[in-house]
Amino acid sequence: MNLDTTMNSSQCDFNSPIGSPVSAASNIRGKIKDIQKQLHSHNVGIEETNVELKRVRQMLDPLRLSMKRYTDNLEENMNKSLENMSESQGKENEKINGDIDQLKDENNRLKQTIFQMKQQMDTMATSIAQLQGQVFGNYDSDSDTIDKTTKKLANATTRPAGDRQ
Repeated sequence: MNLDTTMNSSQCDFNSPIGSPVSAASNIRGKIKDIQKQLHSHNVGIEETNVELKRVRQMLDPLRLSMKRYTDNLEENMNKSLENMSESQGKENEKINGDIDQLKDENNRLKQTIFQMKQQMDTMATSIAQLQGQVFGNYDSDSDTIDKTTKKLANATTRPAGDRQ
């Protein structure tokens, strides 16, 4: 608020003597009236501004509510999408884990089959060596071949499944 503390020429009374109490009181009353007018006009301006602000707020309320509904709907849709994606990813992970377990089982079965086939091949090699010894008359090598084959079989059965080749 700007107060005018200067005297206007209309407020000056040149007929009254300077320093007289009547002229000083008259000047003070005039200034007080001017200040009251300014204060009143400022109060009216503030009231008009408040009324205008209320009117603008009322005009913006539907927009604010519409935006709130929009953001709420958008948030709800995003939450649903994220839940659906999470659920489908969980199902996919379960399927992959099931496939991995099946592959591990198949791998173990194949390793076991390979081990059994190696044992059978070793047994066949021993039998062939014995037959060759009997057919070709090399009876001394029978016991050596049988000992070697027995040792191989003993080593193969005592090794863990992962170490077998």
